[in-house]
Amino acid sequence: MEVVNLDTREKQNAFMNPARQDILRLLQLAGRPMTPKELADKMGISASSVTFHIKKLVELGVV
Repeated sequence: MEVVNLDTREKQNAFMNPARQDILRLLQLAGRPMTPKELADKMGISASSVTFHIKKLVELGVV
């Protein structure tokens, strides 16, 4: 497992966002890649919102 360094308050806040935590949880439970549309359907939010959150997770190096 790779270690992600959350060394600033900004990075910590970005990681702890509830929607981003939901995305990470759903991806872990699925055990496979999921599209923003699949995640959006499960979360009850728009695919564009999921895409926004995924981009933030990519910037952090989490996904």
